[in-house]
Amino acid sequence: MKFQEGAENVTTQMGNIKVEISTCLKSSLKPTINSFEIAILQQLQEPTYPTALARKLGDSPQKVHYYIRKLEKLGLIKPQHPNAYPHVYALTPQGRWLLWEFQKRLTGGGDGVWGGLRLHRVVLKFPIVRGSPTCGGRGVGRVVRMRNWERRVWRESGYTVELTSKHVIVYVDLPPSSDSPENLLVLAVSIGERVAQRVAQRVGIEELGFAKLATKPHFAVLGDPVSHAVAQKMQVSTPNGRIDQSVEKGELEFFNIKSVVDYLSMPSRLREVERQVQVLTKGQVTILQVLNQIENGLVLLISSVRELTQALKEREVRGSGG
Repeated sequence: MKFQEGAENVTTQMGNIKVEISTCLKSSLKPTINSFEIAILQQLQEPTYPTALARKLGDSPQKVHYYIRKLEKLGLIKPQHPNAYPHVYALTPQGRWLLWEFQKRLTGGGDGVWGGLRLHRVVLKFPIVRGSPTCGGRGVGRVVRMRNWERRVWRESGYTVELTSKHVIVYVDLPPSSDSPENLLVLAVSIGERVAQRVAQRVGIEELGFAKLATKPHFAVLGDPVSHAVAQKMQVSTPNGRIDQSVEKGELEFFNIKSVVDYLSMPSRLREVERQVQVLTKGQVTILQVLNQIENGLVLLISSVRELTQALKEREVRGSGG
């Protein structure tokens, strides 16, 4: 899978993107979980059916069932009622603990106070390389007429799509998550690619080109107490982010991955500063103790020199008297 961001080419292959979570599991179980499996765990914070889960993720029920079985074997999810069919799956305590560890990892350790990340406004634009959409596009979606052209808009696999004579455009919004911003963006692009391929099959497009991010994705940090307090008084907007109340009070949004990673890593950076200050303080205490010992040693040395000097004088006096 490839996509472009501006003039920069980015190549991503979902099958090779793995997130090591061996340190996140209490037991000796040390699996490797990819971004798609993480998305399943995030969705199952609210129990649901595999078919409904497939619609939310924009993927096939067969693929979702495969990973459901894998996660169930790992002990991360289980059916709420094993004897009832179809199964409604939910997270096990170990699965919930795992998601909590991902949030903890994002904030650099500690419990944190934020409510996760919400990636939205991911607009992926796929150029039509070969095949005309008019052969299968008529009658699909709602027609929106522009001045010199028209587009068709509809929902495909739970996501909004647009079809023009030159492009397939997919809008991807993800639910709140405790995953990293990088994995969320990879997941959004993967979903957009699968949805675009379904659109292509529906309207008779033979080949689509690489996706391009049409807008800057928005990474919203939910539940941040600082931005919540700021939003009570004002709205803040900069080229890199903003604080507003578009979804909830005090939603803090960033428009690039670096900014959101820097912000979320602040707690760990502050803890590192505190640690270094403590080390420095201990070092200063040690230095003061050494200086006190030197001072005491000098006092003893001076006292000894005085005593020796006095003894020499007394000896000279006795010698001259004899």
